[in-house]
Amino acid sequence: MRNLSGFDKPGVYTQTMVSFALSNNSREDEMRARLEKAVRDSFTHRMQAELPQFAPSRSQPGPPGDSPYVWNFSRCLKFYVFLQISQKRDHDSLTVELACSSGDFSFSHAALGPTPQKDGSVRFRLPELYRDEWRPKTGWEPWWWIGPRVEPGEITSKAVARAVAGKRPLTESAVSIEQAVLLIEPQVNDSIDRIKRFGVPFFEHYAKRPRF
Repeated sequence: MRNLSGFDKPGVYTQTMVSFALSNNSREDEMRARLEKAVRDSFTHRMQAELPQFAPSRSQPGPPGDSPYVWNFSRCLKFYVFLQISQKRDHDSLTVELACSSGDFSFSHAALGPTPQKDGSVRFRLPELYRDEWRPKTGWEPWWWIGPRVEPGEITSKAVARAVAGKRPLTESAVSIEQAVLLIEPQVNDSIDRIKRFGVPFFEHYAKRPRF
């Protein structure tokens, strides 16, 4: 078999292939970083415009580059909105978590659902508040997808195919970074709209519960 460099010397083909793979991964990482920044910038802008009662929080420790937004509802009660961007290389998607706490965002607690834990804190994903929309159709909790959605039944097969090819969903579909950025705003707007429709009423109802 002839190698990509046009020579038949052992090792040249391997070196060329490794260099190509590293170059491809570098482009993927660059696109990923730009997409994540665009998502965070868009989400922050919409939060400031639509939900000004929330401000960026300094709760620690949290995932690198991500931070919750906090509504200091009262002296002993805080409400949080947390933008979570998928770290899976074959997923270009985001979700939103909500939390209630007397202190910092409960990173130490799993996002189990809107039922308070022993210490009175709550952490769960926003779609839990409108399960009637998606639960009858699928058992998979929905995320907001940027670009082509990966359906639950396709996750394993598509992930393997992309891993072999070294591609992400957006690059596999030949979507440029400029085109991908245009796909962000509708998803972010929908997530913010659902925070207003479902999240804020939940917080207000939670505030009427007996204090922990």
